[in-house]
Amino acid sequence: MKILKSEDLKNRCNKLEGVDLSTKCRERRYVAQKKAFAMVCDTYFNDSYEEIGRQIGRDHSTISHYKKTAYFMDGDAKGYDKERKYFRIFRDLVIFDTPAGRIEANYLLGV
Repeated sequence: MKILKSEDLKNRCNKLEGVDLSTKCRERRYVAQKKAFAMVCDTYFNDSYEEIGRQIGRDHSTISHYKKTAYFMDGDAKGYDKERKYFRIFRDLVIFDTPAGRIEANYLLGV
């Protein structure tokens, strides 16, 4: 069984949402996805901030800022619906990376 890596997750996220997480665009939907991706990588892959930043075209200080401002992790935080949505989607891609879960992930990705 192949172990899911953060680079694989990035490729899946790009395909799922139809955007490139490494783009320099600062529109809210892009930033929300980058922040959620960074939090999933930090939580589930234990990647360094430098590694996470490299994957999304940012430096380690941006990832540190994302972590400090990750209010969307608190379910009661208002105004963070996009971040919360993307975090759940990206987290589920990691959780579904089991033999049974791959079926669901492939369904979500349209594979």
